[in-house]
Amino acid sequence: MSGNHQWILRLWRLVALGLAAWLLHSAAQKNEAPSRTSSISLDRARSFFPQATRVTASEQEKGGDGVFDQGGHLIGYLVETSPESDAIIGYAGPNNVLAALDPKGGIVGAELLSSGDTATHVAAIKKEDSFWKQFIGWAPAHQPMPKIEGVAGSTLTSLGIAEAVQKRLAGHVESLRFPEPVTLAEVHALFPSAETFQMEEGRPGWHAVKDNAGKQLGFAVRTSPFSDATHGHSGPTESLVAVTTDGKTVLGVRIRRSYDTDDYVDSVREDPDYLRQLTNFTVEQWAKMDFKKAGLEGVSGATETSFAVADSIHRRFAADAESQSKSVSTSKSLFKPRDWALLAILAGSLVMTFSSLRGHRRVRLAWQAILIGVFGLFLGDLLSVALFTGWSRNGLAWKIAPSLVLLAATALLVPWAFRRQLYCHELCPHGAAQEWLGRFRKLHVSLPKSVTKYLVLLPGVLLVAAFFLALMRPHVDLAALEPFDAWALRGAVVVSTVIALVGLVASLFVPMAYCRFGCPTGALLKFVRTTGSNDRFGLRDGIALSLIIAGSLSVFWPTRGGSMKVSENTTELHGTAFGTTWTVKIRNHATTTGELKQTLQAELERIESTLSHWRTNSATSRFNAANTTQPIEMPEELVTLVARTLEMSRASHGAFDITVGPLVQAWGFGPGRARTHAPEASEVARLRLSTGWEKLSADINTHTLQKSHPDLKIDLGAILQGYAADRLATLLNANKYDDYLIDVGGEFLARGNWKVAVENPAHPQDPLRVLQLRDAALATSGTYRANHTDGKKHWSHLINPHTGEPVEHETILVSVVHPSCASADAWATTLLVLGGERAEALANANSLSILM
Repeated sequence: MSGNHQWILRLWRLVALGLAAWLLHSAAQKNEAPSRTSSISLDRARSFFPQATRVTASEQEKGGDGVFDQGGHLIGYLVETSPESDAIIGYAGPNNVLAALDPKGGIVGAELLSSGDTATHVAAIKKEDSFWKQFIGWAPAHQPMPKIEGVAGSTLTSLGIAEAVQKRLAGHVESLRFPEPVTLAEVHALFPSAETFQMEEGRPGWHAVKDNAGKQLGFAVRTSPFSDATHGHSGPTESLVAVTTDGKTVLGVRIRRSYDTDDYVDSVREDPDYLRQLTNFTVEQWAKMDFKKAGLEGVSGATETSFAVADSIHRRFAADAESQSKSVSTSKSLFKPRDWALLAILAGSLVMTFSSLRGHRRVRLAWQAILIGVFGLFLGDLLSVALFTGWSRNGLAWKIAPSLVLLAATALLVPWAFRRQLYCHELCPHGAAQEWLGRFRKLHVSLPKSVTKYLVLLPGVLLVAAFFLALMRPHVDLAALEPFDAWALRGAVVVSTVIALVGLVASLFVPMAYCRFGCPTGALLKFVRTTGSNDRFGLRDGIALSLIIAGSLSVFWPTRGGSMKVSENTTELHGTAFGTTWTVKIRNHATTTGELKQTLQAELERIESTLSHWRTNSATSRFNAANTTQPIEMPEELVTLVARTLEMSRASHGAFDITVGPLVQAWGFGPGRARTHAPEASEVARLRLSTGWEKLSADINTHTLQKSHPDLKIDLGAILQGYAADRLATLLNANKYDDYLIDVGGEFLARGNWKVAVENPAHPQDPLRVLQLRDAALATSGTYRANHTDGKKHWSHLINPHTGEPVEHETILVSVVHPSCASADAWATTLLVLGGERAEALANANSLSILM
């Protein structure tokens, strides 16, 4: 074969690899929207803040969700790291972390919401409590990140999670307490000639101010997010600081917004002498400020507030100085100790590949011992199909593992350019272990050629299967096809461990058994390898071409019915209600969304303000406050809904009961102060006297509700979100929409054909079941998240009306499909209260479609 033809063939194989990676990336992008859609529920907020009664989503792109207690006081924030962290790749993919922060910006907890990384690595990290505890206490706004120790065997994924948190909370993060952008009017107060201002790239919070001729006048600098951690008399205060063009001199200070007492803030704002006093110091002096030595005097009568203003300026410029001092060292810290160790292994493999040392028995044995001990058991970052697939989908992990990227590139290019199989022969510890075991020649057996000719095809078949699984089933864990995770996770992954052990044992009898007859990664490296002047376009190239054509058709072939991801002709609306979020997706409608969103949001607000017992002025709350057994006239909507719940109570023999609210509150859930201990039996018995659906009646003719016990109260929470979804559907139908998906706090209602997922309690990042929902509703109730503990016992938020105590059985999740979302919502709660065989029997009796 001529030299030109050889190079054409070589280039084709590189192009084929590139096209395969591009197809995997395109498939991941095609399915990206559903995986990135998330809502922070009140139940999830309570896992960090037990006293939470409301979660309010921020309209700011980078803002966190505020968490509030019964009194309306801000008690913390919930912040997702995605999409800011999406570019950070761990071992094979990005991570979305939920961080909980106290009002001062300190982390009180974190959990992994979803991950594109290898499932086995993720599972190992999720159950490692000591890893997550390392984040607690860190205040990203004004503290350097603590040293985070990774989880053994999952180091790269651990580092990816840590960097996601750091990127989101410490790098270019905007204030959660003061999300409002700076306005030109505010800048005018400091620079009267200002016409424009623009955020400085790489200097968050610094705005370059210019006049109408484009001349720079100076900088307007926000003290947030450092203001968040500095409380005066009763809260933090944010200021805007004017700084000269050289960034060295403070020209003026203007108070922007404050959570402090208004009178104190006004006293500081209206004291020109104090504000002028703040300009007596340079930026450098502010960064090193010692208030006692500086003799800075506060405002009489508002001392704490005035010093909070000064302290936030100090923190602002101190953080800037620290950031500048770290910028040089950070640029030099790309390679970490483990990277140098891996580079040393790579250098050794190159020596063994291109020198005569590989022929020396003792040298080779010593090198293989290093591979097994250092690369395999210590580093554990072996190449795999799962790794290459993850990088194709999400991008290379340059920042987390530059040495691993270099190793992978070398493993692909050396056989492509020099015909020598560097990775399989001189790097892979699993191969080295097989070679050791293969030295027991007396155990060897010869396989029949008729068997061998089929076995040698198995690695290629597995590679083809892995490629199509990656395209069509993105949630399948490809690491389970190979033994390499067993090296990293020390046997914590059953499937990989079994494959590893079987392959090693087999190599005692058939030399290099796994490498020859089972390794898809080896098949990938073999594909790119050239074989010299006799190399031809052969079977492997034909299969590769067929795979690329078939893969392109599966990814880009147009589909009917719109049951895939949200497409360009799908309108998506979203907002907040009931302490959670709502989303409406409308397919095949070009529409102006502003007015429709306002209509839907207004309807949800009307329902919540009328029917939710969390609203103190709602009709429900007014009924609860009325201590009388006389009929009480109530809005028709409330009476009708209560009558509907009473029918549910009859059908379920009291398992569904909207009067258990006081018991729910007694166990630490619902409005009011959260409890840290279980109620006494006597308290439960006393409250049960005023609960029970039989003590409530509804007359839809006279629009009245009546109690037979004056202290009876109602809680519509088990049906209200589903009812709200039904109401939104009514509005959409009236506006001629016929293909939409409604999601109110996780309760779904579909018109048309839509895919929805049920969360897996054991692995929330993966769906338990993906359902095709057509013209129906899906509601889910679960006890695996919302619970309290007194240090000895955990209990669920779901109360059994018959005992007055939290439910105790093995059923932790029930999903119900029903034409009505309100009914699905109520039935899901009812069946979860019953659990087990009782729930199944009731579902069968009412012809319900359930997942339990």
